[in-house]
Amino acid sequence: MTRTKASLTDDGTLAIFIRLVTADGAVSAVDYKWMKRAAAAWVPATAQEIAMTISSEGGFISFHTLPSWSNQSGLQLPAEPSGTVAWDGALMHPNDICGLAVSFDDKLGMRHFIGGADPNPGVTCTP
Repeated sequence: MTRTKASLTDDGTLAIFIRLVTADGAVSAVDYKWMKRAAAAWVPATAQEIAMTISSEGGFISFHTLPSWSNQSGLQLPAEPSGTVAWDGALMHPNDICGLAVSFDDKLGMRHFIGGADPNPGVTCTP
C-alpha cells in the first residue's frame, strides 16, 4: 500500500527518513531515522513505538539504477530508531539512481511504501 500524502500528516504515522552517504562520489552508506508524526511535526520514533508497529525485519530501501528501470538493488534498514547501514552493493553514484522507494511491513503483514519510486530529475532509465 502506498501512503497518500494526506495520510502522512496523521498523528502516529511512522516513516523512515533516509540520507545517502557518499565517499569519493559513490554511495557508501545510508543513514536512517524512524520518525513519527505528532502534533503537526515529525519527531523521532522510540524503540518501543517501532517494536509495537513494525515487523522485526525493519524497513527496506530499493534503488532503480541506470541504464534500465529493471536494474534494482536494495538494502535492509533495521527496526532501531536510527543508524547507518553500509552500502555493500555495486558502485553506485547518486546520479545513477533513476528512482527509489522506502517501505516497511507492519505487524499485520501489510507492506507500506513511503512514497513511490519517483524518477530522479534529470536521470532517465529505460523501461
